Amino acid sequence: MEAIEFQEHLHLALISLVISFGFLWFAFRMGFFNFKPRSCPTIKFWHVLLGFFLFLMGELIFPLMLALFFQKAGDVKTAIPVEGISWSIIAAMWGGLLGVLIAFFTVNRKNRFLIFCDEGTFWVKSFFIGFVSVIFIMPLVIAVEQVITLALLYYYHELPIEQNLVHRLREAITNKTLFFMTTGSIVTLVPLTEELLFRGLLQNWIQGFFKCGRWSVIPTSLLFAFMHLNQSQGVSNIPLGAAIFILSCFLGLVYEQQRSLWAPIGLHAAFNGLNISMIYFS
Repeated sequence: MEAIEFQEHLHLALISLVISFGFLWFAFRMGFFNFKPRSCPTIKFWHVLLGFFLFLMGELIFPLMLALFFQKAGDVKTAIPVEGISWSIIAAMWGGLLGVLIAFFTVNRKNRFLIFCDEGTFWVKSFFIGFVSVIFIMPLVIAVEQVITLALLYYYHELPIEQNLVHRLREAITNKTLFFMTTGSIVTLVPLTEELLFRGLLQNWIQGFFKCGRWSVIPTSLLFAFMHLNQSQGVSNIPLGAAIFILSCFLGLVYEQQRSLWAPIGLHAAFNGLNISMIYFS
């Protein structure tokens, strides 16, 4: 059984690598990696610190408020645990978005505009380019994850543990309304929240320390990957963290290339939607 699983992951890794190199070569030929100077907004350290603090507080407080609401309504004893957890996830997404928006509006109006789009950019075009960019990036993300999974399977003789959120989504499929509300939030709220926080605030702040703005993509992506890790998943964090780091690098690069935050939002939304589709139909 282990040999069969190893072969399956090996085939997927090889196919993904071949496709990713082909797509990346095509993207290079089409000028995806040609960058124009971008007007960088002035973001202070306290903007970033406030953004992360309110983001984490929002993700913590909103689920607690929801739990208190259900407790007062007398639904705690009768509520299905899976549904309760799913509603908490949705509440956390809304709380995180609200927290980041509050921090965003502490930035002055001119810099808020520059965070979202540089002069001469059109948000619909930027969003669309980011959205379709997932075609070029997804194979590489899969390839990196599969190669590291193969290494774990070879050394530890076990497959990585499924992500907690993925596990919750599979459980929530039986409740169609809750499932589509959860997936809708993941495709819309999460990209807007995380791109505004990591690319809009953090990457722009780090960019002030580099002559070349693209270098800010690396530290931003390291923190982005770290924030997505889960202690309970152990070594399974290695392929997950590597895949998310690669994704984040492209999110940062497409932000610099398109000079609009709508481009990484579009890419992030497409990536999440594609992953959810694979979960739903698997």
